[in-house]
Amino acid sequence: QRALEVYPVLTDYSLYFLGVLNRKDGQPAEARTYFQRLLSEQADSVWSGRAALELAKLALADRNWSDTTRYAEQARNTKLTPAPVRHEAALVLAQAQEGQGDIGNAYELYQELRRIAARSDVGKTAREHVERLRQDNPSRFGLRSDNAYLEELRLLQKEGDEVEVDHLAQKFNAQFSMSPLRSEVLVLLAGIYKKKGQV
Repeated sequence: QRALEVYPVLTDYSLYFLGVLNRKDGQPAEARTYFQRLLSEQADSVWSGRAALELAKLALADRNWSDTTRYAEQARNTKLTPAPVRHEAALVLAQAQEGQGDIGNAYELYQELRRIAARSDVGKTAREHVERLRQDNPSRFGLRSDNAYLEELRLLQKEGDEVEVDHLAQKFNAQFSMSPLRSEVLVLLAGIYKKKGQV
């Protein structure tokens, strides 16, 4: 609080970190007040996207889907928001969609995060959500076509999961031995084996 008085030029910075400190201290109401002040008083701040994300996460914890969606979208669309913050905001948005039963859009957003943030914590979390949705809804989200298998193989390659690429490629070859996409799958496998020095 003292920083707001002594360093008014750093008001946005101070409001953001006061919010974070209060959140970490288990005081979500106070944290929410600081983040909301930042958004209302310093809308063009470089910290506004992060503040919106914090508000989205607080709303998600309360299962307040409308506020989660509103703040997550704000964090994603704020001009100066860094890519990692936008990606985390998209993850929160997908969780809100899933929480409201909109699992189709949630699944698509999780998959998009796997594509654009493959090896980040956000990408890894998105993959966990995808795997759970596939397990819970195999008829809707399971891999049922050669195209679906190839897309998953490409994602696994981006994620660096060579063991699963090998495993899934074997399943592809067993189920779709005559597929015109088989050559692309073999190219993926060849790249992995070459990397391992097996070619």
